[in-house]
Amino acid sequence: MARKKKKPLKASKAPKKPAHRPTSWKKEYNDAIVKFFSEEPLRLFFDKVNKPHLVANKPPTFEKFADKIGVCVDSMNEWQKEENKKKYPGFSESYARAKQLQKDFLMAIGSTNAGNASFCIFMLKNNHGMRDKTEVDQNVKIDNLQDVINQAYEQADNSGNAKDMAE
Repeated sequence: MARKKKKPLKASKAPKKPAHRPTSWKKEYNDAIVKFFSEEPLRLFFDKVNKPHLVANKPPTFEKFADKIGVCVDSMNEWQKEENKKKYPGFSESYARAKQLQKDFLMAIGSTNAGNASFCIFMLKNNHGMRDKTEVDQNVKIDNLQDVINQAYEQADNSGNAKDMAE
């Protein structure tokens, strides 16, 4: 009995589906992120005896903004990348402006007694590349160079390494 030949499988003509969810970026996010981060850092608060106090507002964060528009921070990080400037026009610049506004906000709070300066320092170091400045003085004054050389030879003689230094 002869076997029937199997027909080759045809390629599916169904359209290819994207490997991931389509982005939910909208052009209005460009203005919305700048507006969100433009909040005033300090506000005036009057206590029970009507005495005014400066109080810090809660700092705007990229996590809060992402939550507000219903996306994750990773999506916003993708939108602001250099290679995605054409895909998401204007967002990279708006993101950079928002980052600068956040830095200004934290510096305003940190420079007054209105907020937690330690928290501001932490945020500025971790999110804005700021560092503590450490200065090291490398200037050494040698009055008599020959005395220093003689002392080095004496120390080497005492340890048995005088030959090594002479060579």
